[in-house]
Amino acid sequence: MHVSSWCCVLLLGGAAAAQAEIRAAKDPGRIVVAEVGFATPECVLHEPAHDVYLVSNVHGSPFAKDDNGFISRVKPDGRVEALKWIDGAAADVTLHAPKGMVLLGDLLVVTDIDTVRFFARDTGRPAGEIVVPGATFLNGIAASPHGGVIVTDSGFKPAKDGFGASGSDAIWSVEWRGKPERIATRPKVARPNGVVETAYGIYLVTWETGELQSLIDEDLRTLARLPKAQLDGLVNQRDGSWLVSSWEGRCVYRVAGDRDADGKPTTRVAVVASDLESPAAIGVDTRRNRLLVPLFTRDAVVITPLPAAR
Repeated sequence: MHVSSWCCVLLLGGAAAAQAEIRAAKDPGRIVVAEVGFATPECVLHEPAHDVYLVSNVHGSPFAKDDNGFISRVKPDGRVEALKWIDGAAADVTLHAPKGMVLLGDLLVVTDIDTVRFFARDTGRPAGEIVVPGATFLNGIAASPHGGVIVTDSGFKPAKDGFGASGSDAIWSVEWRGKPERIATRPKVARPNGVVETAYGIYLVTWETGELQSLIDEDLRTLARLPKAQLDGLVNQRDGSWLVSSWEGRCVYRVAGDRDADGKPTTRVAVVASDLESPAAIGVDTRRNRLLVPLFTRDAVVITPLPAAR
């Protein structure tokens, strides 16, 4: 089913050779890249032009402006090509706590606390930045069909138990060399995380309530409430289904449009990858039909086959 048709249904209702560990037969084909130097990995993105996986590493507190974040390049077989391809510790690079990433033409665009940073896609060299006023936790990011990117501010601030509420929850539109524009704020959106924008509207997942939502012409709707909350990454597949990672569920869900016995629109939810501790901003390698999962608290990345939709 094409994206447009399914959206309509929803609206109706050590050594290089040792760097990749292959898991046991219960997860055939799964590669776990661990103990290679990752430090709080938050997002994995397939960069098809060079056929590498890019991994953003917060490296410490996700709130700290410590300029020690970095982005890694990993080969599809799990070998680390460059651990600190983009390194906040370098004199000419500012990168505190990188989270979401997206490709935009010749640019790699990264969310970093209160700033959207741009890097050259080929070289990793800095190419500019845009500060988002009032933001406290820029997180999810997606390319916009209208130009620029859409980013979420999850509205977190440091607290004794880890994450407190800053009240800055929002969705922003950021254009290259433009002025950020706030699209929606709390209470309309609350703890937004992963985000996707299509020609039909903006789609997002929420951390606290575990919902997949749509925002179209300022109308926010819940499309599906998933079995477990703490939703993080969101990917729209070519068949119109969605992949969503859940920390609470320790898994990645596939959410697809369907119809019940009476022909009424409904949704179908299935677990496509499990046994994942703190799965953050997921990516997909469409060339190999793989799911790419950063394990935020485990300093690891899981590369696993993506089951076909049923």
